[in-house]
Amino acid sequence: MLIVVLIAFVVALTLIQPPIADNLLAPSWITAVAAAAYLLLAAALTAANTASAVRRLKEGAGVRRRGPFTALLSGLEQFWLIGGLAILIFAGYGQWAMFDLNVAGTALVDLPLLSKLVVLAPFVVAVALCWLIDYPLHKAIRQRVYKSELAAGRPAKPPWTRGQYLAYNFRHHLLFVAAPVLLILLVKDLFMLYAAPVLEPALGAYADLVLLGAILLVAGGVFLTAPLMLVRIWHTQSMPDGPLRRELDQAMARMHLRCRDILIWKSDSAIANAGVMGLVGRFRYVLLSDLLLENIDLGEIKAIFAHEAGHIVHHHIFYSALFAFASVGLCGAAGDVIHSLAHAEWLAEVATLALLALAWWLGFGFISRRFERQSDVVGAWLASRDFVHTPGDDLVTLDGALTFARALERVAVLNGIAPGHRNWRHGSISDRIQYILDLARHARSRQGIDRVVRRVKLMLWALAFVAVAIVSWQLMGA
Repeated sequence: MLIVVLIAFVVALTLIQPPIADNLLAPSWITAVAAAAYLLLAAALTAANTASAVRRLKEGAGVRRRGPFTALLSGLEQFWLIGGLAILIFAGYGQWAMFDLNVAGTALVDLPLLSKLVVLAPFVVAVALCWLIDYPLHKAIRQRVYKSELAAGRPAKPPWTRGQYLAYNFRHHLLFVAAPVLLILLVKDLFMLYAAPVLEPALGAYADLVLLGAILLVAGGVFLTAPLMLVRIWHTQSMPDGPLRRELDQAMARMHLRCRDILIWKSDSAIANAGVMGLVGRFRYVLLSDLLLENIDLGEIKAIFAHEAGHIVHHHIFYSALFAFASVGLCGAAGDVIHSLAHAEWLAEVATLALLALAWWLGFGFISRRFERQSDVVGAWLASRDFVHTPGDDLVTLDGALTFARALERVAVLNGIAPGHRNWRHGSISDRIQYILDLARHARSRQGIDRVVRRVKLMLWALAFVAVAIVSWQLMGA
């Protein structure tokens, strides 16, 4: 859902910028019909998807194991949340939000951030409606996990209430994207509305470059420091001093890694997960969820922690950001080519958005799965070495592979995920386990996946270089 939220924000905020904004329809009865259709179809697709998934669950098809029909409904739901929003904005809602609505006679487009918030409001309502409707699926999955854990003699908590489920999704999926993006947009609007009129008479043609530089500087600052805000939006607390905290601190020291803190991700014992936030050590956090810490043993916790450390060691967050930069630059260049051929600037902007969505759907998923596999190997490799790397010692041991495999299996059980359920960014649990065990059983080193990821990184550098060259050429031409 994070990617759906991000793409929806990009699409909506692009459509209300010139030249596309100049081609939006005026508000009319069509706007009201489009708004109703957007919400009703989103609700209908979610209801059908939820009913299909719950039915398969009751038939014993496996927890979160989607059939083709359920997968199709899920894809249509996500597509409609984005595509339906674009249709609504084109059908007059964009014009109404920017120019017809006003505060004390001032159109929202001439006030900081307000027009963007109103434009995004239908999407927020739609996803909230979807989360409310698909709660029965969450409850059915968590109820099955709850009963299974109790039957095994392990402590467990009952499923969230509908309100808790909605609050979790708002914090972890919507606000995770919205908070930093809206902060950047607020600063951009302040610059363009209040700084630009002052700078343009003084700097002339250079005013736009100065403003662009200032906005990019702020955006970079927000990106670097966003974890400080996000760990407060999520419910987290510093892991207290104790044997586990000291073990993990020592592991970070042995790997020469820095982070601001190791946090417990508070989910009311409902989510078994871990993660890394932050590009640089001063603003980096490692998170381990409460359910994870309560239900797996020390060796498995260390293996999962090593997996997260692998993301840091191999700079996966940086290279994901590099992919984002390169894809935006190259898709923008492709849009310029389309503009030169079609002589329709709005069409070029729409084509750029379509290309960008395709690049993220195909490219980011491919890259992310390779990064996850490399971190899986790091987790298994370090699990039996106590986070100590001896040069030349690159074999994945069977002991380390089994420890990491048990950790993944336990995460799947606690989250109610079928081992064969494929995830766009991670792949399936069963495939990940099989790859790790194959490395150990055939006495293979980690160098194979390291070579694959090196090629991916070289490709990203090449694409970024081309994007920089194109953007620089365009700026000099302007």
